[in-house]
Amino acid sequence: MGPVIIAILLSRQSSVVSFDNEIHILCGTNNRTAHYKFNGTDWVEVSTLPYNHWQSAATVYNNEIHIMGGYSGSYKHYKFNGTDWIEASTLPTTAQINPMCCVNNDSLYNRFCYLVK
Repeated sequence: MGPVIIAILLSRQSSVVSFDNEIHILCGTNNRTAHYKFNGTDWVEVSTLPYNHWQSAATVYNNEIHIMGGYSGSYKHYKFNGTDWIEASTLPTTAQINPMCCVNNDSLYNRFCYLVK
């Protein structure tokens, strides 16, 4: 994948995390979702995302990528274990827009300090 495609993906307010020593980009808009990783040499498509989203929040927790909320109409929280996306929980409706998430003291939280299980 060339730098122009990556620039387009990043311009759509994608989420970026470091997972397994690789950079991962998670994006989705216009009925297309994508999960790419950079392995040090090339960008490689890993999977499609479980829903069409943009401006979501993502982080790595317990050796899994977690993605939540975004402008998608989804109040879901999904995790990626390296192979599959699995629905982890449903978020409060207020967590959809401008979501944030973080890990603190070995716990995962969203922007409203809601402990995500």
